[in-house]
Amino acid sequence: YKSFDCLLVTWCPEPLQIERALARGLASEADVRRRLARQIPAADKKNYAHFVIDTSGSLASTEAQTRAVFQKLVTLE
Repeated sequence: YKSFDCLLVTWCPEPLQIERALARGLASEADVRRRLARQIPAADKKNYAHFVIDTSGSLASTEAQTRAVFQKLVTLE
């Protein structure tokens, strides 16, 4: 993370991550939980991020947050 000028993290609560992964039908709940356990904790990811997009709401909410981050990014030099 120290090698990047700017970090963007998308985030949603772990139960929702699990629900979405299971809905794709590509892994068991145990597999999904193991995969999440191997990742950097979400709180740490959020602490390193310059921008966090919360994907736990509606698609419209996620799109609005994404547009807002994009507008901030295009103004950076």
